[in-house]
Amino acid sequence: MKSKKRFGQNFLSDSIVQDRIVTYFAPKSDQSIIEIGTGLGNLTIPIYHVIKKSFITIEIDADLIKHLLSFYPDIFQVVKILNSDIMKLDFDLIMKKSLKYRIIGSLPYNIAIPIMVRFFSYHKQLIDMHFVLQKEIVDRLIASPNIKLYGRTSVLFQYHFSINPIFHISPYSFRPIPKVNSTFVRFKPYKNRIYPICEVNLLKLITRVAFHQRRKKILNSLKEFFNIEDYSQLCIDYNMRAENLTILEYCKLTNWLSKKEGN
Repeated sequence: MKSKKRFGQNFLSDSIVQDRIVTYFAPKSDQSIIEIGTGLGNLTIPIYHVIKKSFITIEIDADLIKHLLSFYPDIFQVVKILNSDIMKLDFDLIMKKSLKYRIIGSLPYNIAIPIMVRFFSYHKQLIDMHFVLQKEIVDRLIASPNIKLYGRTSVLFQYHFSINPIFHISPYSFRPIPKVNSTFVRFKPYKNRIYPICEVNLLKLITRVAFHQRRKKILNSLKEFFNIEDYSQLCIDYNMRAENLTILEYCKLTNWLSKKEGN
């Protein structure tokens, strides 16, 4: 099957890497699994062979689905394949509130972040997520304060998940060969939260404004939200820039703003 650029398709063709991914993922027959991006079935089929039971796999490309149903009819009588755009799919239709889910997939590089952000509001229903991502994206997600890579995505994802890069993947493991390196990475919701619970929409707002003007001091970049007295009360240095603030400090600012708006 020929890949389609409009879907950002780079098929993971290296069977050794496929086996490593499934081994690390370690699916169990009593788990509820959702795969994003069936592709050529390069992860779908080995996962099925391990658990021998139904799970959900989502694929936007109808031609790929026809191919899979034609070549692997027995498997896809058991595995439920949905022809859907993951960015438009209503997760409430496939994720039962009574269950916890494991998510896996090799995500299109161009929309990987928006896809994963959709799971923020479902993190309480997740056991973990395992994704193949562009290495540069992973480097940004795990970045710490005071370095250039640290940004809004670092704050938002680390607020929700413990993030563990497992191994890197060469471009030559894919067809067509991408121009970037990839990383297989695990996201696991915190069992015991390490950051204060805060309103995620406010956290998104504050980080968006702060990092949009990341070279400005927060006294200036966040002046519509906070004044000098606010920073004094929170013991936060208002001379810092967006990239200097820790996730804990962003949570403190978020809760303070929530309190101010509540008053």
